[in-house]
Amino acid sequence: MKIRNFIEKYSKAAIDVAFKNNWDYLIILTVAAHESNYGLNSPGNMFFGAKIPKGWAGKKQLLKTWEEHATPNVKYPEIISITPFIKNGVQRYRYRIRDYFKAFDTPEGSFQDYVDKIAKYSRYRKAFESRQNPERYFIEIGKSGYATDSSYTIKLNKIYKTLTDDISRANQIVL
Repeated sequence: MKIRNFIEKYSKAAIDVAFKNNWDYLIILTVAAHESNYGLNSPGNMFFGAKIPKGWAGKKQLLKTWEEHATPNVKYPEIISITPFIKNGVQRYRYRIRDYFKAFDTPEGSFQDYVDKIAKYSRYRKAFESRQNPERYFIEIGKSGYATDSSYTIKLNKIYKTLTDDISRANQIVL
């Protein structure tokens, strides 16, 4: 799905959830774009890489993904491969795995689950407090450990710029 199609298809859901929860909708849309590859990888309307927590009673699905860790002995339902690499002089391991993720009836359900998660857990407190400031939010969510990708903040900033540039171009055409 191209960027414009992603924006057209999912902006309303992001705006609705953002309005109800006092968020900048472009933060929600940016993280959803990154986590789902602009909607191309959103099986079961799961846009945020939301893994199954203990006690989850909702829908679930076993999906292929990757994780980055400091050790070669992390457990998952299925490990496809573990590849060692060095980043900034530190030994890391890239895992190709299958793990259980949430599934949702609608994109709004996934977006709401994401903002609820950020609001609920203390480790995301600084990100939650920055939910109206995209630049600050991306820094804080990156520092929180939300994702194992050590380049997470950089990637979110690039996607945010891509989305805002595309929206600006579309608005200029309309005007």
